[in-house]
Amino acid sequence: MVHNMNISIITITYNNLVGLMKTVNSVLQQSQILNIEYIIIDGGSSDGTKEYLESLPQYVSWISEPDRGISHAFNKGIEKASGDMLLFLNSGDSFLDFDIIKNMLSDISNNPVDILSYKVQVSDKVFIPSTDNERKIWKRCIEPHQGTFIKKTVFNEIGGFSEEYRIRMDYHFFARCKAMGYSFTYIPVTIVKYEPGGTSMIKDNRYRFWAEGMSIKFLYDLKLSFKDLLKIVVYRRDRVLL
Repeated sequence: MVHNMNISIITITYNNLVGLMKTVNSVLQQSQILNIEYIIIDGGSSDGTKEYLESLPQYVSWISEPDRGISHAFNKGIEKASGDMLLFLNSGDSFLDFDIIKNMLSDISNNPVDILSYKVQVSDKVFIPSTDNERKIWKRCIEPHQGTFIKKTVFNEIGGFSEEYRIRMDYHFFARCKAMGYSFTYIPVTIVKYEPGGTSMIKDNRYRFWAEGMSIKFLYDLKLSFKDLLKIVVYRRDRVLL
């Protein structure tokens, strides 16, 4: 067990108080809480989030102010983080049990890599990634950021999330990591319940989701699928706005 390793968990939120409370509870109830630095970045919510943040224990660090979007909020969290590895657990997402960080510390001691990734549950039958093939996950850059621990040194070396991408910033970040040759391990264990309905799932954003994904695939020479081309045609036909 790597007891001297600290994990920075970063939660970004905006007007999602109920979801935030669920996420915070799942973090603060972790059995290895002494190894957790918890950081919450609120985009200036108007639903009572700031008052809730003020009621949290003093060891929870938070900011509540307007930001320029998801990437900017992530990057603000990165700037505050001092842990050895970082995890981005958005408001509404929650750990599946109280020993997630304890088990992760054991896993990283056996797999001393730059990026350690697990599975995330979306629904009873839907998981991300949908495959447990480690080589395929890394090659396609399809690891879920909610279930992926990243060394702080990676951010120090290549920077944070690009604000050029409003939705696929995590996909772009992992493509950069792969191109830079960072080490990666995937463990086929589900650690997080993901809350659907985020920015990428809004109908008006579906074209942008796929368009950003396409641009990243061309930029980093990632495999283009027939589904990619079909989606672009469908969204253009339906005139979903960027």
